[in-house]
Amino acid sequence: RLVMADWLEERGHDERARFIRLQIERAGLSEHSLRWWDLRIEEARLLAAHEEAWLGKLRKMLTRVEWRRGFVERVTLGVGQLAKHVGDVFTLTPVYH
Repeated sequence: RLVMADWLEERGHDERARFIRLQIERAGLSEHSLRWWDLRIEEARLLAAHEEAWLGKLRKMLTRVEWRRGFVERVTLGVGQLAKHVGDVFTLTPVYH
């Protein structure tokens, strides 16, 4: 994931790269840490500004997404959405749940 962040940064996608790095850092911290909360605030700002673009085609396929360590890892979709888009969803992002 950090290699992907480097690759994105080299291509001018600084905020996407930053998002990946800050989520990775936050994953290793306690929620009781002030740094955890600082990163969470920055994460929310980046998502508010860019989530639609970062999701791209996924936005129309899913009801809900959860980002972990910079990528969509958990998705919620209805039965109809699943039947129609299951192959595409797993091709576009590393979904674990």
